[in-house]
Amino acid sequence: MIFDQLLYERPNIVEFEEDVFELLGKFDSANSFEEQFELIDKINSRRNHVLTMLTIAEIRAQLDTSDKKYQEEQKFINKNWPVYEKVVASYYERLIKSTFKEQIRQKYGKQLLNLAEINVNTIGSSVIDKLKRENNLISEYTRLMANAKIEFKGEERNLSQLDKFVSSSDRMLRKQAIEKKI
Repeated sequence: MIFDQLLYERPNIVEFEEDVFELLGKFDSANSFEEQFELIDKINSRRNHVLTMLTIAEIRAQLDTSDKKYQEEQKFINKNWPVYEKVVASYYERLIKSTFKEQIRQKYGKQLLNLAEINVNTIGSSVIDKLKRENNLISEYTRLMANAKIEFKGEERNLSQLDKFVSSSDRMLRKQAIEKKI
C-alpha cells in the first residue's frame, strides 16, 4: 500500500481511554491466563489503531508544513499523546502486577515486561502536562526547520534539499552545503 493512500481518521481518545480501562478492569478480574491473553490482544489492537492514526497524521504534518488539516492534527496529537501514554502506562502496570506474569513472559517474551517496567517508571501523571508542552515545542521546532529557506547555488532551498549536496562527491560542494546547513 502507498502511504498517500492510507486512510486517516482522527481517533477518539476519550473513547479509546474508556474502552481500554474497561478492558483493564476485566484483565484485573480474569481467572486465567487465557482470559488475560484475549484481553491483551484486544488492548493491543486498540492501541495499534490509535498509534497508526497518530503516526499517519504526524508524518503528513511533517511532510507538508503548509497543510492546515494536518497541522491541526499535529496539535491534536500534541494535546492527546500524553493521554495515550497514561493509558499505556496503566496497561503496563497491570501486566507487571498480573498473577499470570510468568505466562505473559513465556507468551510475549521478556522484552514486553521490560518495556512495561521502564514505562511505568517514567510515565506518571505528574509529567503529563510537561509531555504536552514538550510535544508542542518539538512540533514547532520541526515546522520551523522544515520552513527554513537557504540561498544555495542561486536557488532558495530548504534543509532537506541541501542533503544531496552534502552527499556530493565534490568535496568543496559538500563543505559549502554543510556550512549553509549549520
